[in-house]
Amino acid sequence: MVHRSPDGPQIERGGQCKCSHESQIGDVGGATFNPYFILISVDPNFALDHQKLEATLVHEYHHAIRWRVSDFGADLAQLLVSEGLAVLFEEECIGEAPFYSDADITDQEVAIANIDLHAQPFNQQK
Repeated sequence: MVHRSPDGPQIERGGQCKCSHESQIGDVGGATFNPYFILISVDPNFALDHQKLEATLVHEYHHAIRWRVSDFGADLAQLLVSEGLAVLFEEECIGEAPFYSDADITDQEVAIANIDLHAQPFNQQK
């Protein structure tokens, strides 16, 4: 279980990380806990893909640096902007966009997203 505090999320022993940004795609994952703490996880059951590791580091680094000067994900709109900027930074540094950044979205999905965009309270827990 994670509790928000001014210093970032606090994780109870045995709890699951619910960070400001958390992702795991295959063998490499990353989480930005606060502007000064990034966690990179590597699954030993996969052969390490150094390009994924580099992309994850760049992506999480962007979140941490941006969080130092901007409110990170106070609502869904801010979270989407933060994620989009990190993906663009990753693409600029690595030379290609991550596979998950290209998706077909229907008009119905856009309409639903517009309704929820500024909904409060915003909760990004999974």
